Amino acid sequence: MGSGGNVQMHFINFMGRNRVGKSTMADNLFKLLLRRNKCKIAKVSFADPLRYELVEHYGLSEDIIFQRTQDKNGVLINLSEHQCSSQVISLWKEFITSREITDTITLRELFIIHGTHIRRAISNDYWITKFDENARKTKADIIITDDIRYENEFNYTKDRSLSFWLTNDLVSESDHAQDSICKIYDQYSDLITPINVKVPLLNYEAECILRERIIPQAIQLKGCRSEKSNTRSIVRPW
Repeated sequence: MGSGGNVQMHFINFMGRNRVGKSTMADNLFKLLLRRNKCKIAKVSFADPLRYELVEHYGLSEDIIFQRTQDKNGVLINLSEHQCSSQVISLWKEFITSREITDTITLRELFIIHGTHIRRAISNDYWITKFDENARKTKADIIITDDIRYENEFNYTKDRSLSFWLTNDLVSESDHAQDSICKIYDQYSDLITPINVKVPLLNYEAECILRERIIPQAIQLKGCRSEKSNTRSIVRPW
């Protein structure tokens, strides 16, 4: 699979630890670019195919799986009430060692087990293939992402992307430690622009940062011009 998958697609990536405002920035950028550019914009998530698989394979509610603002550690799933296979239970016992094993598993643990220990065990690029399919379906010129977690996901986009590393004063180096995402920034810091944001990051503050620092770069991407155009709706990639 070539860089970016489709030579027509460019990417704007918001990266960083949990709760630094990635989704707020991505959502606001989508709205702003939609109003001012003649290129087609879409926001595509690496994790959405995982969410749909959790719904399909384990009979979980979409309302639970797609609630982006919830704490996944606070959502408990009773193994006996859902279609959790013996493989999930076995992997849970093998890899989740931070607490005593009971009849319940947290949503975050299920994300990790199915996403990493089941699907990425089949192929390290399993979720990239799913993302590529969804991104192509949008037929968009620019794809906005806010949930890159692994180096191969970043490598998929990096040759045709603008990438921003968000930080704030409340999320320290030791908070929400995510080794994989932090290693990406350490290794590719020359390709990723750091931006410090306020907490909580309000929509008007996000718009100020976007207008001053990001949109001037974004409108230079291939096929993206600054004239206003007719309103377009977001293209759902599923």
